[in-house]
Amino acid sequence: MVQIHRSRKFEKQYKQLDRKIQQKVEDRVNIFIINPFDSVLKTHRLVGQLSGKWSLNVTADYRVIFSYDLDGIFLEAVGTHSQLYG
Repeated sequence: MVQIHRSRKFEKQYKQLDRKIQQKVEDRVNIFIINPFDSVLKTHRLVGQLSGKWSLNVTADYRVIFSYDLDGIFLEAVGTHSQLYG
C-alpha cells in the first residue's frame, strides 16, 4: 500500500477547512490510494511554477496539491483553486 505523508503546510490548511470539506478530502485521498487516476479525482500534472507537482479535485473548487517521493505520496497543500493557484 502507498504511504501518504502530509506536510505541515497541508496540516495547517486542512485544520482551517470546514468539517464537510475535511471529510471530502479524506474520502478523495482514500479513492486516490485505491486508484490515483480515478475519473472523479481529475488527477493531473501541474505546469509553470508548480511544475513537478500534481493536483486532484476534492470538490469543484477545492484541490489537493501533492508530489511523489521515494516513500510514497506527499500531500503539500489543500485549498480552493484561487487560494492555491491565484
